[in-house]
Amino acid sequence: MVLTQIRGELVRQEEARADDEHRRALERLQLYYKLIAAPVAFSTGVAFVALTPLVGVGLFLIGAGLAAFAPDYVRMVLRNKGEREGES
Repeated sequence: MVLTQIRGELVRQEEARADDEHRRALERLQLYYKLIAAPVAFSTGVAFVALTPLVGVGLFLIGAGLAAFAPDYVRMVLRNKGEREGES
């Protein structure tokens, strides 16, 4: 009985370690996106709007670049607005 409990605890600890590694990997990817991909998308969008007739694509890229920097409360407001519209 004791060996079963020890094994269960070891399995639980291994799962917790794997979850922590996965969470850190996701946080690292999010940081890379905010530092590299978002500014590139924003600047590419500005270039599309200013230099090409593809204004729609440029505005989309600007929005994608700015979305990485939107505060959490803005996302919450937009999410709540969508839920209210879905109720109607």
